[in-house]
Amino acid sequence: LGDWSSDVCSSDLSDEVAQLADDPLDLHVRYARFVLANYPAGNSAKSKLVPILEASTRRFVKDDRYTNDPRYLRLWGLYAKHVECPVDCDCFLFSRGIGERLGLMYEEYAAALEAAGK
Repeated sequence: LGDWSSDVCSSDLSDEVAQLADDPLDLHVRYARFVLANYPAGNSAKSKLVPILEASTRRFVKDDRYTNDPRYLRLWGLYAKHVECPVDCDCFLFSRGIGERLGLMYEEYAAALEAAGK
């Protein structure tokens, strides 16, 4: 593999670190994508997908920067697919104002209601 540090400019690396510091949600989104890409079966004991999604969604629940961020709502959507009652998850989001300005929120809520026979 060689010495990767010689191929990467230190300024490029520091720029990426600064970006991650400015947008910590991005790291959580990247990690969830990594897990989904490398564990195609989805949630398993090996992938630990649900604990990852729980930690990511709870981490930013009070962070106003992400209240209507589609990436954050997608993390919640993935999490809701693995809980017993996705409608309860959506109701929690509505109570916190998360995703209320995003059409995706209402589409997922409608799908969860339909799946629950409501």
